[in-house]
Formats: sequence, C-alpha cells, structure tokens
Amino acid sequence: MKILYRPDIDGLRALSVIAVILYHANFQFNGQYLFRGGYIGVDIFFVISGYLITSLIAKELNDTSSFSFVNFYLRRARRILPVLILIILCFIPFAWFYLLPNSLTDFSSSIFFSTFFTSNFFFNNVGHDYGDALSITKPFLHTWSLSVEEQFYILYPLFFFCCFKFIKNKLLFLLIFISLLSLALAQYGSINFSISNFYLLPTRIWEIFCGAILVVMNSNKNNNKFSKDIISYIGLTLVLLSFYFFTDDTLHPSFKTVIPVFGTMLVLRFSNNNFIFRILSHKLLVFIGLISYSLYLWHYPIFSFSEILGFDSSNINKIIFILISFFLSIISYFMIEKKFRNKKLIGNRLFFFYLITSVLIISIFTFLMNKEKGYPNRAHLIFKKDFKEKPWESLRIDEEICHLKTKKFCNMNPEGKNGSIFLVGDSHLITMGKPLSENLIKKDYNFISMTNGGCYFFPNFKYINEITRKTLFGCDEKYQNKRLQLIKNKKNSIVIIGGNLNRYLSNTDVRGIRSPFIFTNNNNISIEENLTNSIYDLLDSDIRIILIYPIPELPWDPLNKIFISSNSRNLNDVKKFISTNNVSTTFHDYKMRSKKSFELLDKINHENLFKIFPHTVFCNKNNGKTCPVHNKDNIFYFDSEHLSITGATMLQEEVLKIINTFD
Repeated sequence: MKILYRPDIDGLRALSVIAVILYHANFQFNGQYLFRGGYIGVDIFFVISGYLITSLIAKELNDTSSFSFVNFYLRRARRILPVLILIILCFIPFAWFYLLPNSLTDFSSSIFFSTFFTSNFFFNNVGHDYGDALSITKPFLHTWSLSVEEQFYILYPLFFFCCFKFIKNKLLFLLIFISLLSLALAQYGSINFSISNFYLLPTRIWEIFCGAILVVMNSNKNNNKFSKDIISYIGLTLVLLSFYFFTDDTLHPSFKTVIPVFGTMLVLRFSNNNFIFRILSHKLLVFIGLISYSLYLWHYPIFSFSEILGFDSSNINKIIFILISFFLSIISYFMIEKKFRNKKLIGNRLFFFYLITSVLIISIFTFLMNKEKGYPNRAHLIFKKDFKEKPWESLRIDEEICHLKTKKFCNMNPEGKNGSIFLVGDSHLITMGKPLSENLIKKDYNFISMTNGGCYFFPNFKYINEITRKTLFGCDEKYQNKRLQLIKNKKNSIVIIGGNLNRYLSNTDVRGIRSPFIFTNNNNISIEENLTNSIYDLLDSDIRIILIYPIPELPWDPLNKIFISSNSRNLNDVKKFISTNNVSTTFHDYKMRSKKSFELLDKINHENLFKIFPHTVFCNKNNGKTCPVHNKDNIFYFDSEHLSITGATMLQEEVLKIINTFD
C-alpha cells in the first residue's frame, strides 16, 4: 500500500481554515453577519484527519504486519505540541496585563487543559456555549477541537490495530456501525444536551470515522472519469453550501451535519486529476493548507484579545488581524513546525527538554493564578475592590452561593420581626444581594433571595433555548410558581423585582445581537401581559413591591474602555485620567435601549407599588446626558451589563430609602 501526497487535501484544509477564520471574524455587511456556517470547517478537518491517520496506520500494518505505537505518538507530539505551546506562552503576558482576576484564572485553566488535550472537557464543564456573544473573550476556546482529535488519536491506534489483526474482514462493518451510533447520539444530544454534544468526543467520532471508512473501502474503485468529476463537484458544492446555509441556530452536530461531512467524503474519494482536484491543488490554497494548523491556533487568540482590548470591530480591523495571523503562522510553520518534525534538526532529547520545560511553566502559572485567584492586587487593577469576585456570587450562606438556587432558597434571619423581603429576578438583581441583605438583617427583616440566571419574574413562563427547547437554569413554570407561592404565603412581605427586562422584551443584547434564549408558555399570553397581571395580583393582595427599572447597559467592557481611553496601563497615568475624565455611555442610548421596558413599567401603578429608576443614580451628571461608569476610586460596572459591588451598593441605597419609609 502506497500513500501518495495529495495537494488537493491541503487545498481542502485551506478552505476549512478560511471558513473558520471568517466565521470567527464576524464580518458584517448591511447589518448582516456573513459566513455564519464557517464553523463547519472544523468538521471537515475531522473527516480529513480520520482519512489521513487511518491511511498511515493501515500502510504500516500492511507493509510490516506490525505497528509502532511509540513512533506514532511521538510523531503526533512533534506535530501538535511545539506550536501549541509556543502560542500559549506568547499570550500569557497579554493575559497577565489585560485580563481581570476571574478571567485570568479561567484563562490559566484553559491553557493548562489545552496542553493536556482536555480543554473540551473544561469548556463543557464551565458551560461555555460556542458561538455566543462571550465566546470570543475566551482566547483558547478553539482548542476544544484539538483536544477532541488528540483524544481520538490516543484511543484509535489500539482499536484499529486489534481490529486489523483479529477481525479485519469485519472492520468496515464495525466502523460504519460505530459511526451510526455516534451520529444517532449526536442527533439526540443536539436537542437534549447541546453543549456536551458540541464539545465531546462520543458525538464527534462518526465524523472522524467517515474519513477512516474511505480508507478501508478503498479497494472499491470507480474508474469512470465523468462520474468522478460529477461526484467531486457535488461533494465540494455540499461543503460550500454548508458554509452559507448553516448558522449558529442550526442543530450541530446532528443529522444535518451529514451534508458537509458527506460532501467532504466525496471530495476525498473522487477528487483525482480532475477540475476539482486542480482547483484545490492551486499553489496558494496548498500553501494555506500547509500552514493551516498554525493559522488555526494563532487567529482565535488574536481575535479574542482584540475584543478584550476594545479594538474597533470594523471590517478593516478584522482584515488586519487576519493578515497578522497569516504572518505569524508563516513564521511558526517554517521556524517551529517544520523544524520540530525533523529529528535531524531537533533530536528527541532537545524536544523533550522543550516540552517538559514549557509544560512546567504553564502548570506553575496555572497553579499560581488559581491559588491567588487571579492576583486581584496587580498594580494596574485600580478598581480591584470591584473585581475581586463575581458580584452575583457574593451573596452566600455557609460559603454556598445563593444565586441559581432552584430547590432551596437562601433564607436569612428567618425570625425577623419586621417581615420578609424577597429579592426576585435575574443576575442583574442579585448583584445588590450582599449589601442589601446585610443592611436589612440589621433592621431585623427576614431576607429571602430568589434569583436565577435569566429568570425574570414571569409566573407560568419558562426560560428556554429557542433552538433546543431546553429549559435554562431550571427556570421553568414550576420554579416561577414556587417563587410566587412563597411570596403569597408570607404575611407583611415586600418584594423587590428587577433584572434585564430590556433583553427579554427585545430578545437582543445591548449590541443588538439576537439572543437564542426566550420566555415561553403554553397559554396565549405575552410576557408583558403576564408581568402586569402578576404584579397587580401581588399588589391587590396587600403585598408591597419595589420595582427596579433596567440599569444602563454598556456596548463594551468598562474596565478595558477606561484603560484604552487613558492610553496607558501605568497606575499613576490611569489615576490621573479618571480624576479628570469620565468614561460613559449616553443617556439617549439608554433610553432608546430601555424604551419598551419604560413603556411597560410606566403603565403599572398602585398604592403598594414603589419604583426605582437607576438612571437617577448613574446618569445624573452633565445634566443627565451621560451615564459615567466610574468615579475617582471605583467602577460601577463589573462587565457590560452587571453592576459591580460599588454600583450595586449605590443602587441598593435607593431601595433602603423606600424601605425606611415603611418603618
């Protein structure tokens, strides 16, 4: 069995990596995002990998009737690790200088798991939904696919060796059978556990096995040139159409993913000295294919840090970042990839020294970042008080976080003589949980926290992923009604209701990006009518309600905006800047974003209803035209839409003013 170099496969790699890069770049034209199906490029990589690895293993077994596992794993290590480690080490300084403590600990964990090819487990466990608005701020999120491949490579050689030796005539059947099981699991997972379905190997094996199947069935050749031309045309067309028609809303991987995977199989099988072969074998495409691994690794952290640093997201800037990625990829391909593959240039001793030293550096860095919680006292973090911990995690009982509880709510000072106060809403509201609870307990109130992710006060509604129909954070009708009944069962109670109402009414974030998460129920009633009726129901039951309007949101990261505006990371320079300047959003933008919320809440009036307008707290400077995000000592926001400890404390003071009138 002889393996001939196929330049068309490098051309196919080039198309794949270009598609992935364009997808991550988020190009816009006339308000529409382009290349929304570019992530399919990773699936094409999987098929190619299965084809090439199986070809190598099968060749060695056919030629020698044996297989060197040591040589196989050493070749893979030399191919994969040197560039990966180099890029990780290059971005550690950027992470140290530009990431907040929580983000730095996440970053350090992600590079550690990436080094050991388990980052897909890490991102799955922390629940990072690939393709959401925050995914671009995770610099090594893209290494999930590398982890999937390497986990496959660890297990596959032994599997193939045993099958080849003992059940060779059943090998094709076994590959097809496992592929069908994996595909069926992927279809089920795309509906029932979409995040794990995306990241984990069991629902990806079928894609890699599709490449392996081509190798095993290679003896059944089709020598009809015309039919080969037509079939390879169809294959490439299926791949290209998938780039266009697939979107972030497409269930993936699933039965639909068969389209680009099958198209890739057709190209690999029938592209041979024909027009498609010549297109894919073009010198430029072949060159991009050769550097595709470096290009894949470099581009995402470059995009990520450009987002973190607040660079303008214009199409021109995105093109510049792509060109930088190409430049660095060319260097790393010739200086690292090619050299480390050549044992004559870099022997095993030098290779292992590089490997062990680098892994030690990454491991120590990860250990220290997690042990010291991201070093919140780094000199450039002026607002360290507000970024020491996530504000929605600050309210705790016995070190147990109160937010996201669905079975048993945090109930503080249950014997409080002045009545019960309920905090009901989402993560926006819980930010004030700690300072508010401390003050209310001093006044001998019973304080009960009932907040959940994305879970505004909409009784009989559930919060779901619009595509998978899966309930999010346990925020279903049962949970909503549980909150409602607890409130009604308490006498002399006060309810504080608030959250990101703007998002739920518009179904978009502050940047106008559509959210796939919606509230729904089985009755023919809108969330606006539901909220109004539910509030009046409580008010008419002699329950007092403090209704908090939406806070001003920011279309950018506030801390990075301050550093960029000051044009310095020097502590004294930034202090000087914030003492004489205001980084702010505009009151006009806030009112436009909150228009529907104001219209809805303004219509609700009752003698037991009290309202708080956050803009009177945060937009009272310069005649109300701007909403500053900081003062000389503190920043009011933790991120673009959550208040910091300082901001939340400022807002809870308005709540206390109203409650004081009840005494």
